Order: sequence, then structure tokens, then C-alpha cells
Amino acid sequence: MSPPATLAAGATCTVSVTFTPTAGGVRSTSLFLSHDGGASPHSVPLQGTGISVGGLVVGVPITTSLLTSAPPGVCNYGAPANRYQFSLASQTTLKLDLTSNAFDTYLCLFNSSMTPVDYSDDWGAGLNSHLAATLNAGTYVIEVTSFSGSGNGTYTLALNQATIPGPGAISTGQTRIGNLTGAAPASACNSGSPADSYPFSLPSTTTLTIDLASSAFDTYVCLRNAVTGSTIAYDENHGSGTNSRLAYYNLSVGSYVIEVSTQSPAHVGGTYSLSLQSAFPPSKPIALGGKLAGRLSTTAAEGRYCQDPADRWSFHLDAPTTITIDLTSTAFDTEVCLLDADRNNGIDYNDDYSGGGTNSRLSLSNLPAGDYVIEVSASYKSANPGGAYTLTLSSSGGMALTGNRRYNHRGTGVEGRGRRTLPRD
Repeated sequence: MSPPATLAAGATCTVSVTFTPTAGGVRSTSLFLSHDGGASPHSVPLQGTGISVGGLVVGVPITTSLLTSAPPGVCNYGAPANRYQFSLASQTTLKLDLTSNAFDTYLCLFNSSMTPVDYSDDWGAGLNSHLAATLNAGTYVIEVTSFSGSGNGTYTLALNQATIPGPGAISTGQTRIGNLTGAAPASACNSGSPADSYPFSLPSTTTLTIDLASSAFDTYVCLRNAVTGSTIAYDENHGSGTNSRLAYYNLSVGSYVIEVSTQSPAHVGGTYSLSLQSAFPPSKPIALGGKLAGRLSTTAAEGRYCQDPADRWSFHLDAPTTITIDLTSTAFDTEVCLLDADRNNGIDYNDDYSGGGTNSRLSLSNLPAGDYVIEVSASYKSANPGGAYTLTLSSSGGMALTGNRRYNHRGTGVEGRGRRTLPRD
């Protein structure tokens, strides 16, 4: 509002300022308030950053580069981002794919008011990003950024109209896009919900990760035996946000069915993406001696040992090694967990007893040669459930196992809220 001509002593008023940049970059100015109360005028410094918006056409991929000097975006805690705009004349089902060999991608979709529609960090077997959604007519904005906020290099962004052939067979390594409607058959494991079914077969014992994601409804995924019809495992919300994730160690040879259903009120469905991968969930690489930055999203997929939203990092040891894992953050109270990569069993964890303040440290002597996974999470005591952090993996300082040892307590098999499993070993 405009300030009143007369303001009583001790009274206040609000002055609203709208920033409408016509070009990218930082813009600075001052707001001057003239008055007769002495020391007039008062000045208030103002600064805003204009983000250049590029055009994007459905069906025409863009290959370009992300620079660390790019303007800060809205998604992923303001990480440097390239921004694109596109318009739809009518309701359309689209798929967005962001791929890069140079950095760990992060993709965000907004409506014209910059209200988030959906986001994607890692999808499928790697560190690329994927979204599928049915969007109404209107204008939308895409932000391309990196997971770490410091990633840079060449990427390809593809926006395509999605073809939805209906549910059917799925193979490991594949992503299927579907549309769950009330006309679908009733679910065999999620009472009252319609369900789409995707059969698959395994010729050998295989570790699997099933991801189900949708911006239209609260997802629910079931794994069933195709011969007996029995439910093997299910999950509601261990994926990012309200998405679902099932990770299953060494599923036996046989025929199976994945059921896609909904937990939304009135069993509302919509467009979804379903991924079937022959491995545990993807992790970001960190080398011995490495020090890397990350940004923990409050809606990240839940960990297997740190069961709150967690980022996964992986490393390899060629020989028995004494290691120290340091997790530091000024944004949240940290928790770090260590798992073996083969079964994703928990080895050890530390909240904030060894890292100083609310930071975390794990020191382990003579950790055997092999592959390992680090999970980065926020402690249950943290007032802020996410933000920027630094993860360091070193081969010095480990005199003994320290922290809180919880061997095989969390990460064995498919566990946690919203999951059920049967014996399998």
C-alpha cells in the first residue's frame, strides 16, 4: 500500500515494493521516504536478481551448459540455475528428462506464479532427473540446476509429449509412464484403491529397486508373486515427498507383478512414472580423500539405515582401511550412517556425539575392502530438516569404532514405515 499522508506518533504502515526485472543479473536501488520528523529522507537499500528465461518448445531438446555463475534459482535452496519457460494451449501429458555426464542433475517445474509443481533429483539407475505430469493449459517454468549447487557443465533438457499405452509388462532398467484412473481393477494389496498392474520375470536372483512417482496423487506400490498372488512387500512413502520406493535384496527367480495404486483421498489417481532397476537405489560417488558439498532436501527419499530423508553417497576400498567420515552443516543437526553396498545392511551411525556441536563423525579402524554407502540425514532433534552440508571421507584419524553401533538394525531387507516383507534368505 502507499504510505498515508499523515502517520500518528508510534504508528506504522507497510510499503510494498515489486521487483520486475527486464534482464538477468543483480539490480540494486534504494527506497526513499521523505517526512517532516527529522533526518529526512530515510533510505532503504533494495536488491534483487533477475533470472533470464529461455524459451523451450515441446519436442525440441536443448543441449547447453550450466555455469557456477548462473543466477540463483528458486529450487534446491537457491542453487545456480538456468531457467526455461514454455506454454501449453490445452491440457497435455508431458515428460521432462534432464541428463548430464558432467554433473549430478536437479530439475524443478513451476507454474506461472512460481509455485512448485514437482521436482526430481535422481531417477532410475543413475544421477539424471525425470518428471512426468499432466498439465493444464498455461505457462510453466523449468529450472535446471545441480544437486550440489556447484555442479557445472554440459546437459541436455528434453520436453516431450508422453505416450501412455496403458499398463503392461515392464523389464528391469525400464521406466513406464501411466495414468491411474478409477476404472482400473481393484488393488489386491491396497484396499479400496484402483490399481494398474505391471508383470515381470526374473531369470536369476536379483536385487531390485522399484520407484513410483507422481505429482497428481499420493502413491502406493506393491510387489506380488504372479503365481500365488501373495503380497511380498509394499511401500507408501519411502520415495521423495509422497512417492514410493521399494528396495528388495536378492529376489528369487520367478514371475512377479508390480501394482500401482493410490493413497490420496477418494483414491484419486493421475499421471505417474514407474521405474524398475536391478540394483539398490542410486548413490552419488565420493572418493577416499574427497570433500564434497551437498544439499539435503526435506522431501528426499528416505534412507535405508538413516530412515529420515537422506542423501546416499558411495565409495570403494581396495584394502582394509581406517576411515573417518565427517558430516558438517550450519543449516541442520546432522546424522551420518554407514552401510555395506552389497546388502545395504547398517554398519554404524553417528548423530552429533563425535563431530563437534551438531556435526557428525564416524571413525572406523580397518574397514574391510569392499563397497560402501554413506547416508546423510538430519537428526530427529534438528529444528531444520535439511539444507547445505559438507561430507568428508578421509583415511586418517580412525583409532577405533566410535558413535552408536546398530549393526543390522535398520537396513536389513525392506524395512521401515509403510513396508512389509516376508522371509527371503
